[in-house]
Amino acid sequence: MPKLRKFFYVLRIIIAWTIVSLLMQGGFYYALNSRVETVLFPTIDIVEPIIDTVTATIYGTELENVQLSYDKTYVAYIERGTFKVFNITQEKQVYQNIPPASTDPVMGIHSYQWLPDRNTLLYFHTKRNPNEVWQERIDPTPQVVMVPSDPEDPNSEPVYETIIGEPTFVTRYGNPHMVELYTLEFPESDDTESLPDDRFNQSITQLPRNGIITDLVFSTASNLIYLNAKGNTQLLLEIDVMKRIYVRSRSGETVGRMASSERFGTLYYDSTIGNASEVIALSSNRRWVISRNPTNQVLGVKDGKVFLGVVINDQLVRVMTASDRLDLAESPAMRTEWEGSVPFKDNRVLISAKGEVIVYNHSLAYLIVNGRERVIPFGGDENYISMDGSVRMQFTKDNGFTLLELHPL
Repeated sequence: MPKLRKFFYVLRIIIAWTIVSLLMQGGFYYALNSRVETVLFPTIDIVEPIIDTVTATIYGTELENVQLSYDKTYVAYIERGTFKVFNITQEKQVYQNIPPASTDPVMGIHSYQWLPDRNTLLYFHTKRNPNEVWQERIDPTPQVVMVPSDPEDPNSEPVYETIIGEPTFVTRYGNPHMVELYTLEFPESDDTESLPDDRFNQSITQLPRNGIITDLVFSTASNLIYLNAKGNTQLLLEIDVMKRIYVRSRSGETVGRMASSERFGTLYYDSTIGNASEVIALSSNRRWVISRNPTNQVLGVKDGKVFLGVVINDQLVRVMTASDRLDLAESPAMRTEWEGSVPFKDNRVLISAKGEVIVYNHSLAYLIVNGRERVIPFGGDENYISMDGSVRMQFTKDNGFTLLELHPL
């Protein structure tokens, strides 16, 4: 009997520790899984949209390429060729970069974009290439000949001798321009003492001759930047976290709309080679054809979905989605999200943080969500929408000044 009680006592201890061990392992694996999920699929903190109208007055009326910062307190734009950043909270200009005195339209800053999770802006500055023309030294190929071992006796036993000629120099001509990538970081908008941190990152010499960066997208999760540069030719470039630059476009390829996956860094873009128009997914040096239908165009990528639009006669008539996956496949299954008719030509398009497809111009916006669309009319002279789709920037020109109003969309 005592042995039986001892057996059950030991058994209870083993069962108790087994249960404790299972609970600890379960907690550990839950925490590990959550951490892995955070790394693989990072979330971007979206600043809550403004509720009340915010106003500020900007000196100047010819504002172009207007972009609102992540927290809606800075606005970047180009005014008469000069790149400027305006602090909305303090109602003053806090940065400008004047282009060099030149009639060359390529010089200066043309492309820039705010990061989606902080008040930091990337911009590309084009300047004259100091090494446009250089001399390349060409060393001749050494010649091996047989000569007499005794120069004074032509009948002496021959030996081999290497003769090296004089080098020649050839003039080479490169790209007349070079592009430099900078990071421009701003303090909190109510900080009246700190200055913007303007940092040089790297030089880019792979652009086509007389090329300008017309489009850029980046994935913060994978630290990849994609550039669409047009000049005498067109090139699609990729910059990775190690600052290495790769040419990803194919010979004769025309690149249209682009969007990148915030999860995997995959680039989706409209491609035309000859008479073939396709939607391509690009990851490193691998390519997948997502669609071979020439009417399909990339609209954007958001929360694991790739948005494609069917455009016929300059009208957006259908919105479809495919899964944004790491293991991509050719011609993936598409789901129709909406059908109708919305003017598409010359309009801007973005996918909001809520997954809305927004097609807009300076006078109105079409919001497509849950299979329906609604029209939002705008006021003022010009209107732009923030990259998360939550705020509308309204500009009204008045006697050399521009009144800026921020409205919730």
